[in-house]
Amino acid sequence: MADLQYIHKNRLRVERAAGKRAIRKKILAVGVLSALVLTVFYPAGSLLCLGAIAVAFLFTLGVDPIIESGANGEDYTLSILKGLPAEYIIFNQLEIPDEKSRTGFRELDFVVCGPKGIFVVESKNHNGKIEGHENDHKWTIHKVGRGGTAYSDTIRNPVSQTKQQVHVLKNYLKKKGVYEWVNGLVALSSNNDLAWITSPSIPVVKSGDVVSFILSHERRSGGWNLNKAIAALTEIVRSTETDRMEIAA
Repeated sequence: MADLQYIHKNRLRVERAAGKRAIRKKILAVGVLSALVLTVFYPAGSLLCLGAIAVAFLFTLGVDPIIESGANGEDYTLSILKGLPAEYIIFNQLEIPDEKSRTGFRELDFVVCGPKGIFVVESKNHNGKIEGHENDHKWTIHKVGRGGTAYSDTIRNPVSQTKQQVHVLKNYLKKKGVYEWVNGLVALSSNNDLAWITSPSIPVVKSGDVVSFILSHERRSGGWNLNKAIAALTEIVRSTETDRMEIAA
C-alpha cells in the first residue's frame, strides 16, 4: 500500500462541518434571547420562536450536493491511489504558493511521488457524459433528469485547471532545487464515458485506472531526487498545519 503519512482529513467535509457548527451556535444564541424576550411580552410567541429554531436547526443538517459530490470523488480517488506500492508517497489538498491566485495559493487534490515521477492528480466527480477538448474554456455534461428529460450543463475545463496546477508545482519545486518533470492527470470518479473527451497533453482517465496509468508511465529524464521533492512538499504541509493552528488559536 502507498505511503499515506501526509494524508489529512478531507478539508471539504471538515470546513463544511465547522461552518454548520458556527451557524447553529448563532441560531441558538439569537433564538434563545428572542424566546426569553417574547416570554415576557408575548408568551405565545415564545413557542413560535422555539419552532423556528427547530426548523433552522433542521436546515443546517442538510447536505450541499456540490461539496458532497466533490468530497466523495476525492475520497474515491484516494481509495484507488492507496493501491500504489509502498515506495509511492501521496499528498492531498496541497496548497502551493501562487502569486497570481486571489488566495495566494493554488490547491492540488493529490500529488503522488514515486519511482515513476511526480504526478498532480485532479479529481472530478460528475455524473453524465462529459464532452470537451483540452483547449475549450468550458466542458459540457450531458445528463438525463429524473423525469427522463435530457439536458446539459457546463463545468470548468479540468485539463486547463490541471495544467495551471502542474505549472505552479513545477515552479515551486524549481525554487527548492528540484528539477523534475511534473505530470498532470485528471481522474473521473463517476465511471464516465471518455469517448467525447479530447486531451492529448493531459491524460483524462477513470479513477479506477489511475494506479495502472502511473505504474505504466515512462518517467522523463530530469534531476530526479525523490527525497528532495518529498522534503519540499512536506515543507508545505507543515506550513499549512502551522497556519491552521494559529487561526484556530
